[in-house]
Amino acid sequence: LFLKDGDKNTKYFHTLATIKRRQKLILTVVKDGRTITEPNQVRKVFVQHFKQLYTRQETPIFDLTSLGLHKLSAAESSMLEEPVTSEEVKEALLSCDVSKAPGYDGFNINCLRHVWPVIGEEFSQYILQFFETGILSPILVGESQTTFVRGRQILDGALIANEVVNWLKKRKKPGALLKLDFEKAYDTISWRSVD
Repeated sequence: LFLKDGDKNTKYFHTLATIKRRQKLILTVVKDGRTITEPNQVRKVFVQHFKQLYTRQETPIFDLTSLGLHKLSAAESSMLEEPVTSEEVKEALLSCDVSKAPGYDGFNINCLRHVWPVIGEEFSQYILQFFETGILSPILVGESQTTFVRGRQILDGALIANEVVNWLKKRKKPGALLKLDFEKAYDTISWRSVD
């Protein structure tokens, strides 16, 4: 049948498209505690929401000169642009609070401090390589990190969360999940206020 009719818009495919459209149709929306069901009003609620979200808000422009902050000298400015050294990497690590939560691999700063004589030079080289190339060595990136890593997608996190929920339900184990709602900051920030 397919070879004969090809991709013709048959009744079957029209029916599938209609069913899919009905499944995706938003019939009601709640705004300010009020349920809206009238289709034109539902559309208006969505349009208003996104107009408000992407409309420039009037924000004060900060004048940092009035704060009396110290201005860097030419020498101080050029020092900020100098390459990072191994000594600075070690100093930064040793200045961290040892009680901070462990990383993806389970090791915290205290562990790194204890093994620094063994791994310090190699660890520093990874960090220095990052400052030179802007690419973080795969050795320092956790398997579960899904964003800002080539070949991984931010949606992988949602898939992993779904798998965890299914696993907990299947094994009837207690669990708690925290869902954070992230907005695209670059879509909503007013750059005028930070220029």
